Formats: sequence, C-alpha cells, structure tokens
Amino acid sequence: MFSASDYRNLIKQGVPFEDLGSDTDWLKATTRTPLIHVHNLTLRGGNSRTNYLANVNYRSFEGIFQKSDNRTLTGRLDVNHNMFDGKLKLNINFINTNNAYTTTGDGVSFNGGAYRQALIRNPTSPIKNPDGSWFEQPGIYVYENPLARLYESDGENTSQNTRLAGSLSFLPVNGLEMKALFSQNRFNQIRGYSETKNHISTIRDTKNGYASRGTTQNTDGLIELTAEYRKTMDDHKFSALAGYSYQDFLSEDYWMQNWDFPTDKFTYNNIGTGNALKKGLAPIYSNKLASNLIGFFGRVTYSYADKYILLASLRHEASSKLLGAIEPWGNFPAVSVGWKINKESFLSNAKGIDELKLRAGYGVTGTVPGASFLGVSRLGYSGNFLVNGQWVQNLAPINNPNPYLRWEEKHETNVGVDFSFLKSRVSGSLDFYNRRTNGLIYDYPVPTPPNLYPFTTANVGVMENKGIEVMVNVAVVRSKDLTGTPVLIIQPMPINWYPCQTISIKQPMTFLRLDIPENPFRLIHTECRLEKKSVTSMVIK
Repeated sequence: MFSASDYRNLIKQGVPFEDLGSDTDWLKATTRTPLIHVHNLTLRGGNSRTNYLANVNYRSFEGIFQKSDNRTLTGRLDVNHNMFDGKLKLNINFINTNNAYTTTGDGVSFNGGAYRQALIRNPTSPIKNPDGSWFEQPGIYVYENPLARLYESDGENTSQNTRLAGSLSFLPVNGLEMKALFSQNRFNQIRGYSETKNHISTIRDTKNGYASRGTTQNTDGLIELTAEYRKTMDDHKFSALAGYSYQDFLSEDYWMQNWDFPTDKFTYNNIGTGNALKKGLAPIYSNKLASNLIGFFGRVTYSYADKYILLASLRHEASSKLLGAIEPWGNFPAVSVGWKINKESFLSNAKGIDELKLRAGYGVTGTVPGASFLGVSRLGYSGNFLVNGQWVQNLAPINNPNPYLRWEEKHETNVGVDFSFLKSRVSGSLDFYNRRTNGLIYDYPVPTPPNLYPFTTANVGVMENKGIEVMVNVAVVRSKDLTGTPVLIIQPMPINWYPCQTISIKQPMTFLRLDIPENPFRLIHTECRLEKKSVTSMVIK
C-alpha cells in the first residue's frame, strides 16, 4: 500500500497520478486498537434429588475497524429433579441470548466496502474539505471516502434467541423407560439502517437520505415421545426403542426501504416521512412460511460380550412440504455392525493396542424440497398490466404441479476401521464409503406452452460418489502437568478420492405429463474430484 511519499515519487517518474496535497494513511484513519472483555458468572448447587446450574456470560468485542463491534449477553438455567426413588426424572433447560452489533451497511454488519476504499484511496487526498465536509470525488466510478461511509451511516441489529427444553422420564418397571421430550426455539431480530444527506448515496446517487427497517422471527418446536426397553442376560445386551416425533417450523419476515427525506435527524426511526415509498419507487416486503414434519421411528440394538454389536433402525416420516404429492411419506432404514477385534482372545496379550474395531453400515436419509406445495398448482402476483387507464397486478401461475414429487434419498454404505495405539497416543480411522443420491430434486426447465410455468421441480437425477477417508491423531507431547491432554495433535484433513463416473436416468419428454406415474426425465451428471479439487458438469438431454 503506497504512502503519500511513494505516490509522489511515482508522479515524479511520470506516472499520471494526481497529487491532492495531503498525507493520509487511510488504513490508520479507519482502524483502531480494539477493546475486548468477557465476563462469566456460574452458580450451582442442590442435593441428591434436585440440582441446578445457572450461568451468565457477557462478551463485548470491538473490531479492528471503527464502528465494528459485537455484544452478546447469554443466560442459562438447568434444573434436574427426581422423585419416587428415582423412577420419575424431570429436566428443564432454558437458554437466552441477546445480541447487538452496529451496522454500517444495509443488511450487513460491517460494510467491507470501507476496507476496500481504504486500500485504493489516493494517499495524497484529504479526509475533509476546508469547510469541514467530507472530501469526495463522485465523478470516479465506485470511489468513496471510507471514513464518510462509516460516519455518515448509522445502524444496529438486535436479536434475541431463546430456547426452552425439557424432558420427563418414567421407569414403571425394571428395564423400561418412557420418555417425553419437548423444546421450542425462537429467534427474533430487529434491524435498522440509515444514511445521512452527507453520505455518498446522496452526493453521487441523489438519494437525499436513505433508511431501511426489517424484522425476522423464526420459531421451531419439537415434541418427541419414546419408550425403550433394555435387557442384559450374561454377555447378551439388548435394547428396543419405539417413538413418535412432531416438529413445526414458522418463519416471518418484514423489510422495507425509503429515501428522499425532509430531514435525516430521525435516522431510521421515522421511515414513513420519506417520499420514495409514496412515489412507488421504494420496495416493501413481507413473508410468512410454515411447515411441519411428523415421524414414527424404531431402533433395536444388540451386543455380545461387548465384542459383537448390531444396530438397526427405521424412520417413517412425512413433511407438509410434500402436501399434494402422492407419496408424502418416506421410509429411511439403517443397519450397522461392529466387531471389537482387540477384545478377542488372540489379541489379549498384544501390547500397545488400545482399540481395534471393524465396522460396516448402510443407511438412508431423506431431504424434502425447499419450497412447499409443489405438488399442487399455485398462483402468485407477478408484474402489472394496464386496464382502463389503471395498473392492475397480474395473478399468474408460479409453479407447475408435480404430484409425483417425493423425498430425495441418500443411500450410504460405509466400511471402516477405528484404531487407538500406545495409550491413545496414536488414534484415528479409515473409511471406505459409497454415497448414492436417488431422486435428486432439481428445477427442470420445460417449454411454455404446454406448461404454464418455465420450470418444474422434479426428482430427476441420481448422483454417486465413492471415496476413502483417513484420519490420524498423534499426541506428540504429553505431560502429567497437562492432566493427560495432548499439547499438539497432528490431524491431517481427510483425503477423499472420487472416481469419474456418468450416471443416466430415464428418457426425457418435452413436458411433465401428470398422468404418467414416473419421472420422465434424463439427467447426465459427470463428476471428477481429487484432493478437494473438483470439476462438475450437468447436461440435460
């Protein structure tokens, strides 16, 4: 980064730079020595039946750049209680986090543009004019005074994140546990941002003052009911679990902008006085999304002599996002086996082996579309048209219905080895895996007409990758003074190898015929990856 003297030396050498007569270190002018402080208070107590833990934590961080900060206050309370000789157990957990930070950009925290402007700014240009106003050169494209960007803007984002969770477990007979779990998370955010009439947005872009306001609220709740039975007979251990879960999600957003204000003294707190919204020039937006997920699940485990382990599970789930689809339900099985070889008699006298476990597994997981109601026709407002001298909003289709939309499924097979040697000084794992995604959800372009919308969301693809992952941890230094904790851990990143492959599915059609109960699409996917470098291409035929 050039200093003013470096800049002037280049001018002497014939470089066509402009000397504006000042000496400004723009990075020094926009940065500071930040102050960071953290405070923590914890209280705990109780007896054999009831115990609690309460914690309060406050963090205040200043950034290196001026007007960059983050302040967080977190409170936590956890209470446990048991009664009837431990047969009934109750847990309640509450966490609340309040966060606030200054914003110097609309929709962001710190505006990184100020850093860029400090890097490219002419070091001979002054910070301010003789009359005290900011020195600007609006005729140069995207060239702004970084200090003016910071100090002629004002904004703050405040949020509250609250989580309330609890569980109630009952042991009616030996080995049987019935449990109810609930939780609710709620995130609320209020944000505001404004730019004065001395900001570059007015000097160059004639905004005449600018402001924006927005709020967000996200809520998700969970109820889960389970019953689990455990039994031990000599070297045999067995457990079986069955359960039901319900989750709901709600998201609400509101956001607006306005400019051309009679005064900038109110910042973003009197946004209705701007004229841009009255003239129909400024945007205003609100949105509300809701969905839920229900599931029935079961799990069985078995182990013999803590050497041979079997686990099998099945989930049967449905999502409201697939409302209108023929198959809103999905089945997701999983099974895995394990063999602790180090516990076999032929390795009982082997020195230096802490753990040597061979395992294999197969499982299916599911993903639903990001949008809701794609199985049915939907209408939305899009654009305007002129009727009898008045502009009327256009109500038009916003999707093509696809009742054959279903869960995207990822099938994964994994075979691996876990190892630990020399009192855990050397440990790690080796995995061979094959992941295959069936029914890849994709917005497939279709002609209009005969379709009413240019894209149809459908399960049109299959994607597969195979690879090897190696993880090694080495405790290079270990000392009694460090309570057995390694000082240095060498842990290389997993090495993945993906062979090139081409996967083809089903013959294409010019449009989705709803009377054919299968996806009439063909997707060619070619993927080659080696050591985290990838080239991916997708071709529709």
